[in-house]
Amino acid sequence: MAPETEATDPSEEWTKLSQAEAMHVVARHEAFLERRSGGQRALLTFHDLSGLDLAGANLREAELTGVKMRGTNLAGAGLQEAEMFGADLGGANLRAADLTRADLRGAFLKGADLTEAKLIRTDLREGTLARYNAERNPAPVAVDEAGSNLGEVTARRADFSQSKLANAFVVQTDFTDAILHNASFQSADLRHSVFERAMMQGVDLSESNLAGASFKQANLTNANFSGADTDDANFEGALLDPEALSKTQSRDAVNAPQGEVKLADRMPAIIAQHDIWAGSSGKKGERARLNGADLDNVDLTGAKLPAAIFKEAQLNRACLAKAQLAAADLSEISAVQADFRLAGLRGANLAGANLNKANFAGADLTPLRNLRGTDRTISANLGAANLAGANLSGAKLSNCNLAKANLRDADLTDCDLTGAELRGAELHGANLSGARLDGTLLAK
Repeated sequence: MAPETEATDPSEEWTKLSQAEAMHVVARHEAFLERRSGGQRALLTFHDLSGLDLAGANLREAELTGVKMRGTNLAGAGLQEAEMFGADLGGANLRAADLTRADLRGAFLKGADLTEAKLIRTDLREGTLARYNAERNPAPVAVDEAGSNLGEVTARRADFSQSKLANAFVVQTDFTDAILHNASFQSADLRHSVFERAMMQGVDLSESNLAGASFKQANLTNANFSGADTDDANFEGALLDPEALSKTQSRDAVNAPQGEVKLADRMPAIIAQHDIWAGSSGKKGERARLNGADLDNVDLTGAKLPAAIFKEAQLNRACLAKAQLAAADLSEISAVQADFRLAGLRGANLAGANLNKANFAGADLTPLRNLRGTDRTISANLGAANLAGANLSGAKLSNCNLAKANLRDADLTDCDLTGAELRGAELHGANLSGARLDGTLLAK
């Protein structure tokens, strides 16, 4: 027989549940959620479920105020909209658990594992738990000598979008690769926490303590740092708005941009975010959108920017040697005398680009095949591009569209033009010595 789900005397200590008793409560709660007979909402206020295995349990909308779950296995558990005010989750396993819209005010999460957990719009602000004592007077309940906190939590790849963590104690917590869009850390203690590669667009860090925190390669566009303490905080490669740190308490941050940040100086952070975007199939990170950008003379040697957007950008005399630009949109760019030697341009779009005297020696402009696991193929497009005087020696141009391209005086020695489309192209003065022309559609 399962125990009552609420203690009859509020002044008693926490009611301890066994594994079997806890699973009985979970089963009845699941029946309650499914509107089945025998169902009853889990009312576990001031109950102790520490050390139990509740992996995958569905406790959505459960009443868990003041519950003790120290070291409890809650991996993959459903805790959406659960009432967990003042809950003790110290050291709990919450990997991939869903705590969306849960009330975790004043909760103790020190040492918990929140890897890949969902805490979207979750309330994690400070709060004081109270219960009536034997004299029927409300008295605060101390969860731990240190008070409620999220210190030393592992939250890698967790989603805290729009969550409330104002005034929270979040020291030495690992938010690597986490999603923190529009989360509020106002006046929070975030000393020595790690936010590397985290998505933090629109995050509120005003008046927070960021001393020693690491924001390497994090996306902090539209973040609010007003009044924050950034002593020894590391912003290496982070994507920040110009003047983002101008209103902080301290100017002693590490690798922080000084004054107005030029686009060229922001490129390492943009590339890092794009790499995350490409590696997650667009689920994380941010695609490089450099439409019309002024990148003259920029050095992007070896940059990984597949599917990046450079449409109408200025790349005159830029160095993109060995850059990975498969399926990139480079249409109508101006890249006079730019260096594309050995660049990976499979399926890239350079239609209408001004590539006068650009160097494409050894570049790969072959079709991009098996796109996203399908049979789809995208050919590189240099249609109507200006390649006058360009160096295309040894370039791979099989099946490339060069229709109406200007190749006057271009060096095409030893390049592979198998199956390429050259109808309407200007080839006056072009050097085609050693070029492969099998199946090539040449200008007449």
